[in-house]
Amino acid sequence: PPVGARAPPGSAGFADAFGRFNLTLPSGTEPLNATYNLALPATGLQINLSVALRDEIFRNSLQTFPEMMRNNGALDVSQQQFDYRGRQATMVVVRLRDAQGATVESVNVFIPGPNLWLQVNGPEQDAKRVEATMQALLQSLQYR
Repeated sequence: PPVGARAPPGSAGFADAFGRFNLTLPSGTEPLNATYNLALPATGLQINLSVALRDEIFRNSLQTFPEMMRNNGALDVSQQQFDYRGRQATMVVVRLRDAQGATVESVNVFIPGPNLWLQVNGPEQDAKRVEATMQALLQSLQYR
């Protein structure tokens, strides 16, 4: 479905990606980021994608995410930088307990430039599948 709503001149319109609603935003409204939440029900994995239009919002997410996870009781947080197609990307792997007490593996990759945060979450016992899914996402990613 189209992602643009018809709005009166001077105001910003918005239509959700599923085509369920349109609304008129206040004049002067600017987009900051977009977030997509997806599920792979057959595997129990979740994929979250977030793209920030402003560099400072992206940098803030990258800088605060590891500590926020630690403050929220993460069992383990590891972080490493790597070269991703000529960009200095950062991978943050987090193990935490979900609301039901199960241990979850969360692999997060932050890529500057497109200001993209990719996240794959799944049960800890499927950590290899979580990591393989992230690798498949990274291999399929194309910049515009």
